[in-house]
Amino acid sequence: MGNCTACWRGYRALYTILDSRLVLDELNINLGNEYGDNLDILGPAINGVDPVEFPGKMKLFRSAYFGLQLPIKYTGGVLIAREFLESFYVHQGFHPAWKYRSVIELLFNDGSLEIAMDRSERMEEIRNQLIDPNFDGGGSKKMTASDVDRFVERSLGRHYRM
Repeated sequence: MGNCTACWRGYRALYTILDSRLVLDELNINLGNEYGDNLDILGPAINGVDPVEFPGKMKLFRSAYFGLQLPIKYTGGVLIAREFLESFYVHQGFHPAWKYRSVIELLFNDGSLEIAMDRSERMEEIRNQLIDPNFDGGGSKKMTASDVDRFVERSLGRHYRM
């Protein structure tokens, strides 16, 4: 349950790779029902780790778990991105991977890291394809309804394909 618009989901999970396995290392979470009741309670122990009160001035979460090292049996891909390119900033949603200079794709099978690939060059190719050579730089290009739909799906969607 979220307690502010900065995190509607009401939780934040941080993962790490330990001995080539995906593990949940840190979890920050609010507990309660859909009406926000009982947001002040601490959660139960997870993987033998008791929660502590969320540190810091902004109390976005109630319970904080550190050092969980909980194995995650995930099969699929994850993109890790850094060096955000400010020229592509739009105030909305999740920024897609192509808006970052450095992108690594990790592929897991049942929680085991199978492949790690540098996708930075592919992201640069995508950026170059998205730059419209017909744009005059001073005006704006009229977008069709399908252009807008595709833009919103690319910008707000949480899936990817290579």
